[in-house]
Amino acid sequence: MFEGIKSLFFKNKDSIAVNIWSQIGIPINLARQIGTHTDFTNEFLDDEYLLGYFNGYQNFMLHHFFKVKNPGDRGLIMSKILVLLDPKFDDSKELMGYSDILKSYMGKKDLELGSEDAFMTVAIMLNDPKAKSNFLDNKIYLEAQKFYDEGEFEKRANMQKKVLGSLAKGQNPAEMPRDFAVAYRVFELTFVKHLNKKFKCPNN
Repeated sequence: MFEGIKSLFFKNKDSIAVNIWSQIGIPINLARQIGTHTDFTNEFLDDEYLLGYFNGYQNFMLHHFFKVKNPGDRGLIMSKILVLLDPKFDDSKELMGYSDILKSYMGKKDLELGSEDAFMTVAIMLNDPKAKSNFLDNKIYLEAQKFYDEGEFEKRANMQKKVLGSLAKGQNPAEMPRDFAVAYRVFELTFVKHLNKKFKCPNN
């Protein structure tokens, strides 16, 4: 996942939107394909935690990774990501509906938890010492570190490469930098776990 993130110097709004979606969108699309639902997008946005993480991850990546300072530019990029989630958001009324949903959840515990988990993911990935100091006693962070340090991440990555064989493309996940690998495990233990439970994905 995170090994595919591009340069800090991306300036094209479309490219940034696609790049962010390429990370968080993988498990979302999988849940859409194999999960149980009648209206995936509405059920996804109806979940306070998932919406909190989804919105928070975009904001933190835009602000801290891609260094998009202008709020208008961040809003435009986020609207492009929403269209990647569901083409219906190309309609301004649907886009306003998303904003209304987000506003109605403000202050809700699960929305804030999702946003906090998204911040933890991005802070770990960027190896921000000040931010990471807040997670030293966090069970999820400690579990993610253990998963990497005891070699489980590398074992799984190598197994995936072996299974995929010639279909495996790009950088070897086993060679992912430690901070990125730990962040990816946090992503799995938070957002992906909740997503799969929500949509009753097989083997989750």
